[in-house]
Amino acid sequence: MTEHYTSLLEDMKILDALEAEKKKASFLKKYSLQKKIQSLRGALHGDIAKLISVRLDEIGAKALRADVKKHFKSHKILQDFVLKRLAKEAKKSPFRRKIERYFWKGFLVVLAVFALIFRQYNLITVDAPLETKEGIMQRAAAYDKFSTYNSLVAGSRNGFAKMILFWPIEPTKEEVNYASEFIFSAGAIYNRLKKAETICDAEFTYDDTKENYDDKDDVMKIATISLHFIQEKFNPEVEADAIDVLAASFFDRFRCLGVE
Repeated sequence: MTEHYTSLLEDMKILDALEAEKKKASFLKKYSLQKKIQSLRGALHGDIAKLISVRLDEIGAKALRADVKKHFKSHKILQDFVLKRLAKEAKKSPFRRKIERYFWKGFLVVLAVFALIFRQYNLITVDAPLETKEGIMQRAAAYDKFSTYNSLVAGSRNGFAKMILFWPIEPTKEEVNYASEFIFSAGAIYNRLKKAETICDAEFTYDDTKENYDDKDDVMKIATISLHFIQEKFNPEVEADAIDVLAASFFDRFRCLGVE
């Protein structure tokens, strides 16, 4: 086995030397050197495949001797896969390898550009004051983006992979701030209507007058009620300000019997 490794290392040194010579050679000589390089690479792939096959056979034999036969079947599957893969790679020409390498590089560049464009397209514009109808609707859109992103990346499994995958829709710092304005504005209006007893069966316990409010779930649910009202029921042509819009969402959701 050691002799095989030594022979491989020598062939790899020869290959490196031929590659270096090719860079300095004339056009006609480059063609001749390329044929030698291609031939040597094919031989190297074959020798490497043989070495791996021998090594895998040794591992399989040890597994049988160690009485771990239950692993032998999976070992044979792995061996067949590796050897078939090596044989397939060995048949590829240098031109095909170059095309595949540049294809994947180009694909990654296109993917990155698409992700940037998609992220730019999904940016939420907020340019109206909070107290206006337009301002609260813009902040509702920011909250919608914020909550959608959070639901997609929620959970401990594959957290980092999810963050990369959903980066194009990740809210910016400004969008998170606008979403927070919407959340706590909705909470404040809900709290005042509940205390005034102008809404009925209001089951949430949010109190915006407390400095350290722990129940974040309630205020998110309250904001979601207002969001769904704006998206599904609110007529943007109606004359209203932010308070009117938010109050209407709670009157719709927590309507008292006998009150139109």
